[in-house]
Amino acid sequence: MAALEHAVRKDVMRTDRTMSFFTREKNSNALANLLVTFAYYHPRIGYCQGMSDLAAPLLYTMGDEAQAYVCFCALMRRVGCRFAPDGFLLQTYFATLRALLRRCDNDLWTKLESVGADGLLFTFRWLLLECKREFPFEEALQVLEVIWASEEANPPDTELPLVEPQLDGQRHALYAVVRAPGRKPRRSREPSPDPEEKERTPEEPGAPQLNEDSGVHEDPMQQPTMEEIGQGVPLLMFVCLALIVVHRDTVLQQRHWDADDIAIFFDRKVRSHCAQRVLALARSLFAECENRPVPETDEADSLEWSL
Repeated sequence: MAALEHAVRKDVMRTDRTMSFFTREKNSNALANLLVTFAYYHPRIGYCQGMSDLAAPLLYTMGDEAQAYVCFCALMRRVGCRFAPDGFLLQTYFATLRALLRRCDNDLWTKLESVGADGLLFTFRWLLLECKREFPFEEALQVLEVIWASEEANPPDTELPLVEPQLDGQRHALYAVVRAPGRKPRRSREPSPDPEEKERTPEEPGAPQLNEDSGVHEDPMQQPTMEEIGQGVPLLMFVCLALIVVHRDTVLQQRHWDADDIAIFFDRKVRSHCAQRVLALARSLFAECENRPVPETDEADSLEWSL
């Protein structure tokens, strides 16, 4: 438990520290307690770097640790599989995003492909954290609300489980899994297999372990259906697509950029995007892919979606 608490508190201390809410000891402790409790009672998922970014908006909005924990449990029912060690779901997201970019902006896709950036690995943080770090905090709340509100309701049959079902009647383990997203788990009582393992920066969750063959085979002529995009949750894919396309002119004008330069460019855009502009573009791209006219709206209406 000591290793788990240390890992959680280390991440909590660098999560949204520009917001006075999270500089208060009471609130930072509440965020840490929420994450430690979740990891302890959900050992198959455990704690992964980046979870604090998803829990922070819930605590900020709910203003209550217990209520935020319930919301976080509900959220992890949907996104918890993104933190799986095999990284398979993120692989499918990358494949879908590549197909969408080829379809919506072939010139930009050709540019990225020519410099070896067509894997779109720079979108990993966006996909893992639902684009939460790509906007100033208050605007990120708007983006998350739009993304979450666009999804089909999937309530539990009875009540939301707040504890992972016990396996074969066994008691819960006295320690939890601590790992980076996409990496094989290690137990909190065990030392890291690599004592010189580089710690993540405040801006970057752990890197995924991407297999050469993820089982996802892309056919350039086969476009995903709207039901398949994002595993049935298409809006996140189109927000990510908009985050790329909104910078198309800059990327196309740079003749000497390679894949690393492009990745650095997008990484430096952290917390600097305009939510209204990105959401309006995402809405337009969504309508284009669905082959329907884009509703005429002013900027104030650009946050209202009808999927």
